[in-house]
Amino acid sequence: MKKVLLILTILFILSGCQNEKKFVPIKSDPDIQGYVMDKRDGEILVVSSKPGENGDKEHVLKAIWTSEAPEIIQIGEQVRVWYRGGIQESYPSQGTVKQIKLMNTAKPKGSFFSEKDMIQKGLEQIDATRGIVAVKSIAYVEEKDAWELTLIVEQEGEQNVQSLTIKDEI
Repeated sequence: MKKVLLILTILFILSGCQNEKKFVPIKSDPDIQGYVMDKRDGEILVVSSKPGENGDKEHVLKAIWTSEAPEIIQIGEQVRVWYRGGIQESYPSQGTVKQIKLMNTAKPKGSFFSEKDMIQKGLEQIDATRGIVAVKSIAYVEEKDAWELTLIVEQEGEQNVQSLTIKDEI
């Protein structure tokens, strides 16, 4: 009986000494959800068409350059991003990725392309060299065999809405 009690005590003590990482859930709401609109040197620019929360009346779009983004992330993809640590309150903001989740943007029925492909094509067609661009809306219209893409271009506090129709052809 003493041996059984001793073995159970040792097992109990050893189970308390395990060196396993505890799962820490990430808060459910991301810090930003939007489209990747630019990419450079391990950073991505994520822009949401929803207004920023910093009370800055000059800049309406919520935008952040995030470092430590996975290389696999591409311009035009819709993502949800959680930040690690604080963010720099410049415009666009700057921060570090804690977690990033790609949103499912499959090709619509009848289309050769995905949203990502059409956003990339749309960015090639507009002049936004010194501005921040956000996707206001994007949809494939099967009857027209074309995509309708509306972009918001913010330059020096001014916003310009540009609507594009892009044929779905190779």
